[in-house]
Amino acid sequence: GPIEHIDLIRSGGYGSTAYVTFKEPYALETAVLLSGGYHCGSASVHISLGTA
Repeated sequence: GPIEHIDLIRSGGYGSTAYVTFKEPYALETAVLLSGGYHCGSASVHISLGTA
């Protein structure tokens, strides 16, 4: 779904954390369903709900 804003924070050599704000609630629900099932190169992508 459409993304409103992304904050990307580097953690050491290879790790990163991204805080993503979606424009529509359904996009967040879809992202959570895909958590662990998406790979970016050799890295796995994990998605969890944050607080506003």
